[in-house]
Amino acid sequence: GSLVCVRKEGSREEEDPVIKCYHYHLNLPSPTNVWIEIGASEPGDPANDVSLFIFKTQDEVPTELVSFTQHKIGDKCVCRLDLDKGCYALIPYTSGCHLRPQEEEGEGESGGREGDPSVALAVLEGDKTVLTPQCREALEEVFHRFDLNGNGFVGRTEFEFFQELTSGEICDDEAWKIIQDNFELTADDELTLKGFMDLHVMTAADEEGGEGELWGVLSSLGYSKQLALKTACPFVFKLFTEECEGEIEIVDL
Repeated sequence: GSLVCVRKEGSREEEDPVIKCYHYHLNLPSPTNVWIEIGASEPGDPANDVSLFIFKTQDEVPTELVSFTQHKIGDKCVCRLDLDKGCYALIPYTSGCHLRPQEEEGEGESGGREGDPSVALAVLEGDKTVLTPQCREALEEVFHRFDLNGNGFVGRTEFEFFQELTSGEICDDEAWKIIQDNFELTADDELTLKGFMDLHVMTAADEEGGEGELWGVLSSLGYSKQLALKTACPFVFKLFTEECEGEIEIVDL
């Protein structure tokens, strides 16, 4: 998952930005001891301060704080606790002090320092549009960020989270049919890395959208115009149960 610092649409520059993230529900069929760990996808980065809060829920609404990952082991925040049968909300948290919107970093319109050139996202090789190595590296990170179950592919639900965060649009049946008809999917109807890259090649080659639209995708996910990850903190969390097998559901942004 990831925590992304964004400004609300229509907000004034002096207003505080908000941090968007998925949260999760954990369903336990019986009491069990639980181990939870969370850490940034890139270990060793002191800017990535992430932790996880565990709430008891009632009608799927968080009602009571149970615990949080208050201990540190290396680059991870961890906790061990006993949980009763029931549903729990798992909510990632960051202080946000390192995820300032780009203009607060003294950056120019390009998303970098004043005078810094933008990195090219795509080039023409003959009559063919090709993503640059830097752009492919950023998009590969994005692909794995939205592979929320870690199976190496992006399913429809995962792609819907990607769409919601990058464009605010819903991936309806018609939109998903376009993905199915034009890009590489697995037998289980999940988007492959190649299919995800080809989708963004099409975006970059589009006469109406082009690189501007592709920049919109990357900037909404925390990248500056130098393709540095400035306003997002990708993270990985793991949960282990001892006495029963729990079920984790990704709920919403």
